[in-house]
Amino acid sequence: MRLRFTALFAIAAMAVVTSAPAAIVYVGPDEGPDGPGGMTGWMGADAWFGQVTESNDEGPGGSDAMLFGAPTSVSGNSLDFSPTGFLASVNSTGPLVSEIVDSQLSMMIVAKPGKVLDNLRFTEAGDTTLAGNPASFTTASSVTNEVFIDVVEVDGMPISGFNIQAQMTFTPSGGTYSMAQDSNGFPIFSTDWSGSVDVDIAQALLNEGIAFQFGVTKINVTLDNTLTAVASDGGSSFIKKKDFDGLIITTNIPEPSSLALLALAGLAARRRR
Repeated sequence: MRLRFTALFAIAAMAVVTSAPAAIVYVGPDEGPDGPGGMTGWMGADAWFGQVTESNDEGPGGSDAMLFGAPTSVSGNSLDFSPTGFLASVNSTGPLVSEIVDSQLSMMIVAKPGKVLDNLRFTEAGDTTLAGNPASFTTASSVTNEVFIDVVEVDGMPISGFNIQAQMTFTPSGGTYSMAQDSNGFPIFSTDWSGSVDVDIAQALLNEGIAFQFGVTKINVTLDNTLTAVASDGGSSFIKKKDFDGLIITTNIPEPSSLALLALAGLAARRRR
């Protein structure tokens, strides 16, 4: 049955018309000479978060909508978003209907002088509610989040760049929910969900065999977030990213001893190549 509903979401996705509207640019509270190149953004303890943009076609006439909204706070090296309108919801009185809401959140992360970007942890949370009757067993919902990272600077110097891809893992049910599979019976099923993924940037740098002394100092990050709601024959489906927790991005900065070990590991990797 899991394959059946995976195919159902794939069919629903084919109905999406893609577009490339101008992204919403979120202007941060910290700006001026303290930011790299005068960058406007959000200043963490050891890193800057800047050029934060959101792109989708969920607004009127296919324009961008504020699904994530501007970051609400920065604490330590964590940038927190609290989305309030990022949801997919459908009701059906007959044939199958679906809604797919997709938004790309992008930003630049720059280490402060004397620091490097070691790894990132992405987390988010939300809830979903499904309702229906035995005839509406195809009523379902899902959440996905893919992470794309471009490494563009090492030891403060530009490089040609390389890419890292990762996919968030969700619980429960892997981020896919249905009346037929997850409920103990009709007419309603409801659950909170959460997702996370860890990206080891330092290890990726070693894997690429790129020469370095300390590590990665600048990256570009894009998160492709998708919520899908499907319902039929009197069913209803609702799924939302919650406004508490939201999406938290944490940058860990290695201690000086860890930096020395990374430098030695990088030297060994270059010698092996």
